[in-house]
Amino acid sequence: MEAFEGQIRIFESVIPNTVKVGEPIYYSEPLVEYAPGSKVCEMYRSLAREVAGYEG
Repeated sequence: MEAFEGQIRIFESVIPNTVKVGEPIYYSEPLVEYAPGSKVCEMYRSLAREVAGYEG
């Protein structure tokens, strides 16, 4: 990571690789409606907050 310091933004949020990410596709629903309380959904929200707060 130090090699890229100051060149690219590394976010703290880590999106887990779970079955929940792919399941909503079969039901034609967004993840936030299919599994709003899931860990993966919360991590996407966390990433969105990080991106929104980044002034690049």
